Amino acid sequence: MEVEELTCVAYLYSRSRRTKKKKRKFWVHPLIADRSAKGLFNLFYYDLRKYEDNFFNYLRMSISSFDELFDNLTG
Repeated sequence: MEVEELTCVAYLYSRSRRTKKKKRKFWVHPLIADRSAKGLFNLFYYDLRKYEDNFFNYLRMSISSFDELFDNLTG
C-alpha cells in the first residue's frame, strides 16, 4: 500500500508542476502590436520611451545614456 501511495503522490506532484503556467500581462506587447502601423524607429520612438526596459532591449542603452549621446552629437 505504501508504494502505491508514493506512486500516486509522485504522479500528482509531477502533474502539478507541468500544469503551472505563468500568467502574462500581454500576449503581444502593445508596442510591438502597433509597430506595423507606425513603421520605423522614428515613428514609434516616443512610444518606446514609455517602456524603459523595451527601450533598453531595442537600443542596448538606457534612456539617459541615449539622451546624453544624442545631446553630444547634436550639441
